[in-house]
Amino acid sequence: MKPKASSVSGNGPLTIVDSDGAHHQLASNPDLQPLSCPELNTLVYAPGNQFMVAIANPNRTCGFIDILILLTRASRERSR
Repeated sequence: MKPKASSVSGNGPLTIVDSDGAHHQLASNPDLQPLSCPELNTLVYAPGNQFMVAIANPNRTCGFIDILILLTRASRERSR
């Protein structure tokens, strides 16, 4: 996925591109940042898809996580 950051600032439109051949699902992560950013909550992205979003409050930084990666890691840990 591009960008490969785990947080973004609200300084303009953001385009997220799934270019790594794996499915992804983003969610705002209030545990990393005090404010959640529901604009970053997405459906599942298939490889090659892209998503454009504008952060509603341009004066904040939004953390986000990839739920599918976390679920995949948790599943691998349980199967060990």
